[in-house]
Amino acid sequence: MKTQFFYKYIRLNTHKGFDELAFDLGVKKERVKQAWNTMQLGWHMTPRTHVELKYLGEGQYQVLEDVIVFIAPMTPMVIPAGLVTDFASIPKWARPFISPDASWITVAALLHDVLYAAEWVDRQVADAIFKQVMKYRRATWLQRNLVYAAVRIGGGFTWAAHDRIEVEHYQELLQERIGEYFRASQVISNSTKII
Repeated sequence: MKTQFFYKYIRLNTHKGFDELAFDLGVKKERVKQAWNTMQLGWHMTPRTHVELKYLGEGQYQVLEDVIVFIAPMTPMVIPAGLVTDFASIPKWARPFISPDASWITVAALLHDVLYAAEWVDRQVADAIFKQVMKYRRATWLQRNLVYAAVRIGGGFTWAAHDRIEVEHYQELLQERIGEYFRASQVISNSTKII
């Protein structure tokens, strides 16, 4: 593979995860990370976008491995293994426009589910992060605004129905997994190097 094409492809597809880029280019993920650092592209919001799932039936899936999403530089959020999701329950009126398993919504929907489950931030902020991740993943203006409107309209019912014990469980789980991530990744403050 020509080096010039390799670097150009990565630069044009920075919205994709390292795993996606490696698959597209037929190389190992470590080579993509090395190129990312060489080009000094900085932090990556969604370093991993291929998510291992188990179908549980009735539209429910379980996440099989932790997924890290950076909601800001040096601010990881962990989508924990074991999380059960329906991939953003799409209202019937929006289904003709939106597939819940489209690549631009998968990681965003999982992140939104965990932000809601743990009440990690307030609902409005969780919804705004959801919209921003969809934009980063290159959802069209119409797609992300339809989904955003749906969660702003329907999300309040889910939020209000939260069980305090379950919320506290997710809060503890996230604190534990984020701590594990920092210990394992050897992240250096203010660094843009992807390791």
